[in-house]
Amino acid sequence: EELRELHHFAMMGNLQGIEEKLDVLQAQDETLQAFTQILQALVHNFQVNEIKTFLQSFLPSSYVL
Repeated sequence: EELRELHHFAMMGNLQGIEEKLDVLQAQDETLQAFTQILQALVHNFQVNEIKTFLQSFLPSSYVL
């Protein structure tokens, strides 16, 4: 569910929403640190297309927004 929410934010260009969700995920699960750090770097560099591509790699191919 969190992954779909992040993807939705990316599709909308909502970088603040992504950043806020990443903060929550990091607080909930330290094992997601590498994942959240990659996304945070992309967010800080305003790389929306790269964020979409990165997140889509974790979603099933049948997932359609």
